[in-house]
Formats: sequence, structure tokens, C-alpha cells
Amino acid sequence: MLAYKPSELAASALYLSSKLCFSKEPWSNRMASITTLQEKTLRKCAKDIYELVLLRNIDDTNKLRAVFNKFSSAKYGGVSTKI
Repeated sequence: MLAYKPSELAASALYLSSKLCFSKEPWSNRMASITTLQEKTLRKCAKDIYELVLLRNIDDTNKLRAVFNKFSSAKYGGVSTKI
């Protein structure tokens, strides 16, 4: 995480939350113009945040593993694996 500027971390967190909420436009042109950050530059940081916060907290002994597995199935649209 030290590889990213604080502004990139904040913007990527916002982008990630929009993606996880299935926003039609997770990073609008207005957001890009305000922050001067494009969606493609936020993707890697957002993926790193996702892996750090969500995936690393899920191990085989954790109750979250069952929830993650359940919602990664096709029946639920694989929502736990979306980013």
C-alpha cells in the first residue's frame, strides 16, 4: 500500500465501493475530472485493497469462508468475486 499516494488510495476505495455496490458507472467522468485520476489507474490499487481487506481475512477456519464460497457460486452471480 505504500506504493500508492493517499489520494489514489482514497479514490480507489471509493471506486471499489461503487463496484461492489454494482454501480452502473463506478467512476464517472465528473469524478475523473475532479480527481484527475482515470478508472484504469485505480483498478490495480482497488484490487490490492480488495485482496488486503476481504480476501486475506478469509481463511479456511474463518466463518467468512463459507459466506465467500456461497456467494461466489453461479447461483448468486458470483458476487463475492466481483471487482
